[in-house]
Amino acid sequence: MLEVRFFARLREALGQERLSLPLEAPELTVEELLCALDAEIPGARAQLTAPGIRLAVNQAFIEDDALVLKPGDEIAFLPPVTGG
Repeated sequence: MLEVRFFARLREALGQERLSLPLEAPELTVEELLCALDAEIPGARAQLTAPGIRLAVNQAFIEDDALVLKPGDEIAFLPPVTGG
């Protein structure tokens, strides 16, 4: 099982804060995760791959889409943050 969290405008656009995603294989690539999320939440892929969206795995930002996700990982999608 993967725990996927959506923050700020992504939470609003997707209509949920978190999603538990069962794994059918022992590992999952980021690309496979995006496909699975799009199947669960139609249109999710476009939102989650928009410019500026950051991906964190187990509370650490990642830059490598080749990362392999494993059961128990927590994945977070975060949009850019503005402040004043």
